[in-house]
Amino acid sequence: MAKKASKNAPQPEGGKAFIVIVLAFFMMLTIGLGYTTYEFNSQIEGATASKTEAEKTTADAKKEIEFQKERVSFYKAFVGTATPDDQTTLGSLKNDAAIRQEHADLMQKVQSRVDAVAKAQAANFVNVPGGEFRVVPSDTVTWPWPDGGVLAPAPTPTPLVERLVELMAQKEMANRRATQQLKNVTELEVAMTAAKTAYEDEKKKLAAVAARLPMEAAAEQLKLQQEAAARLAKFDVDMKAYRVNKNELEGYKNEKIALEDKVRDINSTIKELNEKIAAKEAEKDDLFPFDTPKGVVENRRGQVVEINLGSADNVKPGLTFNIMPLEVKERGLQSRTKNIDGVSKIVPKGTVEVVEVLGPNLSTARVTSEIEPVREPIMKTDLLYNAAWRKGQADHVVFVGVFDVDGDGTDDTRQIVREVARMGIIVDGYYDLVERKWIGGAPTNKTNYVIEGEYPKIVGSDALLLLKTDLSNTISAAKKEGTDKGAKAVRHRDFFPRIGYTVNYDVSDERINQAANKFLRPREEKPEGK
Repeated sequence: MAKKASKNAPQPEGGKAFIVIVLAFFMMLTIGLGYTTYEFNSQIEGATASKTEAEKTTADAKKEIEFQKERVSFYKAFVGTATPDDQTTLGSLKNDAAIRQEHADLMQKVQSRVDAVAKAQAANFVNVPGGEFRVVPSDTVTWPWPDGGVLAPAPTPTPLVERLVELMAQKEMANRRATQQLKNVTELEVAMTAAKTAYEDEKKKLAAVAARLPMEAAAEQLKLQQEAAARLAKFDVDMKAYRVNKNELEGYKNEKIALEDKVRDINSTIKELNEKIAAKEAEKDDLFPFDTPKGVVENRRGQVVEINLGSADNVKPGLTFNIMPLEVKERGLQSRTKNIDGVSKIVPKGTVEVVEVLGPNLSTARVTSEIEPVREPIMKTDLLYNAAWRKGQADHVVFVGVFDVDGDGTDDTRQIVREVARMGIIVDGYYDLVERKWIGGAPTNKTNYVIEGEYPKIVGSDALLLLKTDLSNTISAAKKEGTDKGAKAVRHRDFFPRIGYTVNYDVSDERINQAANKFLRPREEKPEGK
């Protein structure tokens, strides 16, 4: 067995050196690692500080950007160009205090500028009536910061750009209106002077016209009323269309009232003259002075009578007669005159219409009306009257004017022509107020009567005065054509009762105007469809 080495035995030299080297390397490694760790930690601390500084700088930049963004939205709102995003930004300001201060500084500068400009402009108003020139803040720029609310989208009353354009437009409009108003006032003064002069001239003409023949006076009166109403209407239009200062306006109103009073006086004078004309017409001799009985009632059975007229007398079915009592032959037709509604009318016992011709001197007729069938019935020996018919012949007539025989507001001229002709009366023609010409023939030397209908009625300040006057003149001209041929002008109220033709004589002025309306047109205008 080998012998163990002793612990205290000396070690070899080579092993010690190795240990020393290892220890030295380990110490150097430890020192290097410590230094490296120190440097690395130093760099980390530096980087952390740089990052903190960068983050602070970034936050400040973002805050500055947000503030500038809010300032941009604020100024856009001031000039009136803010968008919905700008309004949203102003509604939740993050730099409220800074923007409020920006707002206060801006409004102070604006007000200072307004005050300076207003003071400079006030010098232009020194000699201008109306007092000192002042600028009301609400008329320029007002944009208060609301308490607890959202800043308005733009200053009031309008954003600056719009306000500038509006003020320029208002100034231009005021200049143009002032120029036009001055022109209108001048024209109105000239027109009023001419109207006064014309009125005085027409007043003199009226006095002369009143002395002329009734129809000429009526035509001139209508013309005068037409001109007066036209001037009054023009005056009303001028007064409504133009604005003048209060004093001038009151003056024109007073002149208008005076003119209206004068027009009323003229209308009153016209009314009096018309009444005088009607009275003179009533005093004229009877247009049928030789109206004599044409036959006799020979028998009556119920509603049928026999008369002593027949084919030898040229009697035809449709011929009508008024029935008068036998004593009228001795006493005259005036014994049958009664005052009805202020007008004297000849009242027959009734009327009959021929229905059949039985022989040379015999016909049957039916009773078409009977005024008092109990107290005064139609009976044997009663007399037959028809002013426009004579044995063996009939009178020639023409019709002019508006005829509303039943009061329904429509013209019945054509109906009358047919029915009168059926009665055996010769109708030479009638004047058509639509065509403005004679239909069926014009008046001739054989025409005995011009049967005159109604004329359109003038009511107050009539808006249709011009057209009604033209229509009245047309009717008068057609009537004159007949009278120039030697025919007598007879009012339909006098003619129809003489031939036994029953019509309504109490047609109102309103209904007559309604019937005449379709004929109202300027003379040169053609009717529809022609």
